[in-house]
Amino acid sequence: MAGDASPFYRVAQGVLRSSFRVLQGLRVEGLENVPSTGGRLIVSNHCSWLDPPVLGCSLRHRQLHFMAKKELFDYPVLGKVIQALGAFPVERGQADRKSLRLALDLLSQGRIVCLFPEGTRNDGGAMGSWHVGMAMLAHHAGVPVIPAALVGTRNLLEDRSRKPKRRPIHVRFGGPLHFDHLSGTSRERLQKIQEQSFQAVRRLLDGML
Repeated sequence: MAGDASPFYRVAQGVLRSSFRVLQGLRVEGLENVPSTGGRLIVSNHCSWLDPPVLGCSLRHRQLHFMAKKELFDYPVLGKVIQALGAFPVERGQADRKSLRLALDLLSQGRIVCLFPEGTRNDGGAMGSWHVGMAMLAHHAGVPVIPAALVGTRNLLEDRSRKPKRRPIHVRFGGPLHFDHLSGTSRERLQKIQEQSFQAVRRLLDGML
C-alpha cells in the first residue's frame, strides 16, 4: 500500500476486498497499468452503487479519490464515511468549478482521482453517453488517463436464492492514455480526449461481457 492512503482507508479496503471475494468472487486484471506513484485519472463504466468500493479495494497499492454526487454527502453517516475515505462532492448537471479545482489539486499532488463519466448508473450493459467534465479534467490536469471497466457488481445486489451462482466480479485496468500530442482547438482536443477515453473503456468492457 502506498503511503498516500490513510489508516482508515487501508482497513476499509481490506475488509471490503475480503467481503467481495467471499460473497461473489473478485478478479482483477491490469494492475501493472497503475503505477505506485504519480497522479492518474481513472475513468470507468458505472452499473452499480458498489462500483466505487469495488474499484477502491481492487487497487491495494493506491488510494482512490472518488468524485461523488453531492447528495450522498447529505446523509449524516454515509457522508462522513465517504469523506473520510477521500471522496469529494460534485454538483451534477452543471460546471462545478470547485470540484474541478479540488480534483486538479489532488492530481497535482500525485494522487489518483476516479470518476464515472456517465454521471449515473447504467443497466449493466452498454455504456451511456459521457459528460464533458471528464475531458476538461484530463485536459487541464495533463496526467495520463487510465481506462477501467467492471462487470458483475449488479449481480451481488440481486436475489441470489433464485438464480444460479454467477461469475466473479471482474475489474480490468487498461493501459494509460496520453493526450499531450493532440492538436487542434481546445474544443477539438476535448472531443478527442473524450472519444478516445470512451472507446478505451468500451473495448475493455466488450472483452468482458
